[in-house]
Amino acid sequence: MRTLNQKDIKALIGSHESYRGDCHDCGGANSLSISCDQGDLKWLCFKAHCKNRGQEAVRRSTKEITNALLGKQKEMDSDISFDVPSHFTSMYSSDKCIRFFKRYQAIRLAEEGHIKLRYDPKQDRAVFLVTRKGRVVDATGRALGNATSKWWRYNGSGQSFILNHHGMDVPIIVVEDIPSACIAGYNYNAIALMGTSLSDLDLRDLMKYNKVIVALDPDAYSKGVEISRRLSPFVDASAVLIPDDLKYFKPNEVKEMFV
Repeated sequence: MRTLNQKDIKALIGSHESYRGDCHDCGGANSLSISCDQGDLKWLCFKAHCKNRGQEAVRRSTKEITNALLGKQKEMDSDISFDVPSHFTSMYSSDKCIRFFKRYQAIRLAEEGHIKLRYDPKQDRAVFLVTRKGRVVDATGRALGNATSKWWRYNGSGQSFILNHHGMDVPIIVVEDIPSACIAGYNYNAIALMGTSLSDLDLRDLMKYNKVIVALDPDAYSKGVEISRRLSPFVDASAVLIPDDLKYFKPNEVKEMFV
């Protein structure tokens, strides 16, 4: 049985036929069912462990639907390579670095094995390593001194920073920056977009969770609403207006916000 491709999706959009084939997410043989019903494209993988399911109005463009179902192969993290700079040192090698990481619960998360931290003595930055499936694909450094750029991406991969150690049944909180993700990640899963844009790869990652809460900084609430609307056909998603950036709260205060 062949897997679904763009031609199949175009055919479905123009008809009321159904499709049955291999799942592009989990690889399940003949486990993916797709149908076009009264203007809605619906899909579901019947494998119990697979979260590939959703519904999309076909008024959206073919390109959007195709990207949502298949993703963009060029964005897949398996194609990204990154060698951690040899001059990076331990997160404990700078007092300023330790104080910064402690402020956002990052050291505890690192000591528990959930994230990886370093110090960049050349640029005087506290560094968060960005990982995918246990592999380092990028690094993001926060300036501890008076650098021109507060944040620095070492690989420019565009990959978001994800904390997913609580399991897929626990909600994932979508935030803008890594410190906010660390505070949220104390009690929830969290993803830092490092901005206010949701990539196709982020969409694929978030579809796997049972619930997504978009909690961007207060001045970006409208962006959060747009993101939640984009996610809603695929997963239970909502946007919340928070009183301030999550990094300024204690973990238990953040926990109470989303109960």
